[in-house]
Amino acid sequence: MVMKVLKPVSSVSGIISNCDVMLAQLPQKEWIGRVVRPMHLNFTRDRGSYVITGICGITATSQVNKEMANGDQKMSYHEFFSTKYPMYEKCLLENDQVWLNYATLPLGQVTRLTSGRDSCANCSKGAQACKPICFEEHLSYSLVVHPLPAWLWILVSITPYVLHQMQRCILNLELSEALTSMLYDATPQEEFPPALPSKCVIMPDRLNSDSVLETDRQVYDEYVILDPNYGDWDQSEEFLLAGFNDKQLVPTATQLFCPMTTDSARDFSNLERMEWLGDSFLKFIATVVTFAECSPNSDEGCLTTRRMGYISNAYLHKKAQDLKLPHFFTGYEFKPSINYLPPGYTSINLDEDLNRGDPRFAQALKLKTVADSVESLIGTILCAVGASAALRFMNILEIVPWNQEQVSGQGTYETRMLVARNSSKFCNPIMWRQLIFDEKRIKNVDPDDNNLSICVRMMQNLEIQEAQKKKGKLQTDQIINPREAQNRVMTRKSQLSAEYRPLMELIGYNFKKIEYLHQAFTHATAADSGTFGNYQRFEFLGDGVLDRVIASRIFAENPRSNPGNLTDLKIALVENIHLSCLMCKFKLHTWINHNIEGLNEKINVFANHRQSVQHSSIPDPKTKELNVKILADVFEALIGAVFLDSDCNEDTISCFVNRFFDDSIKALQDNTPMNNRRLLFETMPTLKVTPLHYNEDGSTSFKVNTPRGQFITAGKDLQAVLDKLANELLKNKK
Repeated sequence: MVMKVLKPVSSVSGIISNCDVMLAQLPQKEWIGRVVRPMHLNFTRDRGSYVITGICGITATSQVNKEMANGDQKMSYHEFFSTKYPMYEKCLLENDQVWLNYATLPLGQVTRLTSGRDSCANCSKGAQACKPICFEEHLSYSLVVHPLPAWLWILVSITPYVLHQMQRCILNLELSEALTSMLYDATPQEEFPPALPSKCVIMPDRLNSDSVLETDRQVYDEYVILDPNYGDWDQSEEFLLAGFNDKQLVPTATQLFCPMTTDSARDFSNLERMEWLGDSFLKFIATVVTFAECSPNSDEGCLTTRRMGYISNAYLHKKAQDLKLPHFFTGYEFKPSINYLPPGYTSINLDEDLNRGDPRFAQALKLKTVADSVESLIGTILCAVGASAALRFMNILEIVPWNQEQVSGQGTYETRMLVARNSSKFCNPIMWRQLIFDEKRIKNVDPDDNNLSICVRMMQNLEIQEAQKKKGKLQTDQIINPREAQNRVMTRKSQLSAEYRPLMELIGYNFKKIEYLHQAFTHATAADSGTFGNYQRFEFLGDGVLDRVIASRIFAENPRSNPGNLTDLKIALVENIHLSCLMCKFKLHTWINHNIEGLNEKINVFANHRQSVQHSSIPDPKTKELNVKILADVFEALIGAVFLDSDCNEDTISCFVNRFFDDSIKALQDNTPMNNRRLLFETMPTLKVTPLHYNEDGSTSFKVNTPRGQFITAGKDLQAVLDKLANELLKNKK
């Protein structure tokens, strides 16, 4: 490269008509605010730009200090840069006469403006990093000048991002209106127009970054002081839920940024925390609905399979497609060079581009991504508007099977919407009870005497079965009269009330229907399980209720925790081993009614060990080895029984659960063990497990690809194989 003679150049309205211009060619009064790039930078490795922030009092012939001279007695800045950067030596030393003409010019003080081609990359992370500004000095004849001044360059650079965010805001306004129509069965009127977000929409080029000129920085520093949580919005829902009031019908456009933005978009907010909360609420509602719809004789396995139909990713994806929700999603990182098309322009071959999935016109969304967005939308509606609106949305998803009321009457549109929002089943304090005891929908459940009628039928069946066993055939005169069976059941219930009085004192709750408590502690092998039933249905119900109560509490108490940490904490609290420990800690293990040989001995060994370790919140290896699963099953059944007996009152069940979990939550809050499966994927992010074929023993063979190689293993299903791999990884680490 041979340097040309540098002729003086002046800008017109700040714009330079020539691209091959060095800073030394411009008048010094035009230096500050120019976008420049040091000529020594390798364009392949560093595509960043700098901005001139000041003019130094030293020149190219000034002497550097001893530290910079590295032992040399005398070294000018020109010689220093030529030695430090080989590119300078190649370009400048060959043109001694040229650079000498500019040796008296001062050095330019620069600071980095961007770290790469994309001036808005990593905006959410950069918004939180308030790093000090780093200044550098460079020779004026070694800085290539951009034709545009910094202010215009920034304006042009962020225009695609501004338009992108404006489009998203408009889409969210459209979604907010669509939700109002869906949830309240009405068409929006002009008298209730949508409002723009009350808070600002964060633009990618952060205001408090180190790229801001020093002269303008004070304004932004003052803003940061006034709103210290500015950079935390990607980890907190405080901003998204700001401005909530009791007249709000649906989430605002600003609040909808969260559920409509995936993590891969790398925006200021994403769906992860709300998806975590929505997943818990979805599981709870699906559990209650399934419990109500299935026969009282259904076992836990049947109920779980039925519930999967409501909460599976495939089902949520289908419903999202039916509602056209993917139209509002943002599942990609916006890059102007790939995704941007100026307003008013389109493709000449639009059909062809659409077919091949051109990122300017289409985005690829995985099935799970769409399902996660639906769960996040449930969580956002739950937090922003309340459980009644969340139930209405789940009614649209055909999970809550209620007929939606038509909105009618007089008054403004807003007034009629608020009446609908606060009406009937969707806003009842004991709305969960209505889910279970909806007489129009559930034929085999009666809130008053259903349990008694079931007991009568079970008593009749039990007597008939016993007669068949003894004589080998059924005699008509052996069928017990319903009134006699009812008297027997009532007598037995009176006995149970006396027997379980000490247990009710232990758990701190008095049952109105003692048969619920008896059923919760009764295994299928017990002698009278045919009378009042066993704990399997209550175990299923308690599992969903417990998940909801614990998730709600730790979500509220940990507003800055990411979903991974929340999941680890919830798993540590609701996993079987911890529930078994709680059974022993509160001395409930002795009340289980069963007829399994050797079970009492196993339970006693487990309970004695737990007592020897003073019932520590974090289970030790021996505790895991001695665990008896029936203890956890009964504990979940107890929670389900209390929930049902309290008329499904959420406050009552929350107080009941928290009484058992308070100490554990405090102990595990700051000392949460990482879930084995999560540890597995964080240790081996490229791990891939692929099913191969079914085996004769009912298991499935899987091919496992790891960084160290591949092998074949077998397990009941994919989850069992992942647990197996995680346990092996944990053993090897020890």
